[in-house]
Amino acid sequence: MINRTKKIVLYVTFLLFSAVLSNAFVPNGDMVLDVMLKKLKASKTFVVKQNLVFMKSRQDDSSGKIREVFPETLKYVFPDQFRSDIVSDDMKRVYVTLKGQSIKIINGQRAVVSDSGFELYKELLLLRSKPLLKKRLDLTGVDLSVVSLGRIDGNIAYVIGANYPDESMSQLWVDRKTFLPVKWVVKVKSDELFEFYYKNWRKKHLIWYPMRIESYLNKELMRVADVLKTDESSKINYKDFDIKHLEFLYPFIESEEEENSDEIQETIEKFTKIYK
Repeated sequence: MINRTKKIVLYVTFLLFSAVLSNAFVPNGDMVLDVMLKKLKASKTFVVKQNLVFMKSRQDDSSGKIREVFPETLKYVFPDQFRSDIVSDDMKRVYVTLKGQSIKIINGQRAVVSDSGFELYKELLLLRSKPLLKKRLDLTGVDLSVVSLGRIDGNIAYVIGANYPDESMSQLWVDRKTFLPVKWVVKVKSDELFEFYYKNWRKKHLIWYPMRIESYLNKELMRVADVLKTDESSKINYKDFDIKHLEFLYPFIESEEEENSDEIQETIEKFTKIYK
């Protein structure tokens, strides 16, 4: 009797929720992006210190999780410059993107930049310009002409790019109350579905930023970014983002010409394996 009552309550709740969703006003994708970007705002620069936790890598087939933690500093120059510095006991990695170009340096040696898909998470946080954001969403397959209402963590959100509850395609979730992005689903290949969850948003001066970002691949948690500190800093050296200058300082070098190249290459391969 109790189980039947619970089923009835759940069914009625579902019907009521469906009625709310069907009768609610749903703005178009352009309107949602407009309000979202106004809410996010942006100063010139922003610095984030966080712990980047790798739960496992794509190559790991074991049942247990691999847990690697790296301290990471992110530097944003809005709307299209980004730098990540990771420093540990045996590894230093620099990753810079500027106007669509990228460079990666590991332990003082230039590394090949390969788009693993996980780096996409930063795009929603960096591209606080509507033309740039729309271009990125379009490239990742988010259809702005399709908007529905969905529920996530007990809250109602605008689902741009899909009809809820269809999660088989690229889509952006924006909280209906706060107009902050809470979820981004990116279908890269037929067998790869990335999901980025932006949680615990806080406001520092004028800038909103999520204190936790979870990255999933095919429904499996792969990495977590836990923010320790944020700062609306103007003390940024813009040369740190100069890719041409970095390319000059760190040219590609043939392994046999590099002293201790085997050890350096081993470190690069080890980190690349973790980072993919």
